[in-house]
Amino acid sequence: MSTETMQKGTWGMRVTYLSISGMALGGVIAHAQYATKVGEFQVVILIPVVLAFLLAYACGIIQRRVERGMRAKRLKPTHGKGAKSRYWFGSYAGEVMGKTVLVTLGGFACIYFLFSLFLIAAPPLISFVVSSDVAGVFMLLYPAYLEDKAVIRKK
Repeated sequence: MSTETMQKGTWGMRVTYLSISGMALGGVIAHAQYATKVGEFQVVILIPVVLAFLLAYACGIIQRRVERGMRAKRLKPTHGKGAKSRYWFGSYAGEVMGKTVLVTLGGFACIYFLFSLFLIAAPPLISFVVSSDVAGVFMLLYPAYLEDKAVIRKK
């Protein structure tokens, strides 16, 4: 069984997750400014800054879930032997960070664009604020709920 883990509280990991979240939110800002034409500069900048911190924190929570899942499945690197390789990426750290970012930012993007579609008849400012806030809060609460559920199940 793989007992390798990554340090969760390092500043490097936090800054990496924060920067990746910020880059992904750049797409949300571009969608808000050019596709829906929100126009409110303060709203389009301030909300994504707060959302970047929320998503970086959610990445930390999801990282623990990904590591626990990899240990449960006993995933070990097979050093790139074609289809037999169990890692998507080259290393354990790349595997954990890649899956963490995919789950967090993919979930956020799906929820954001889904709510943007639902609120297409609403004014652009309201549509942006509601869909980004709902997506950010959901991506913060759902992993925390799963973590609490796993802790309760352990006892």
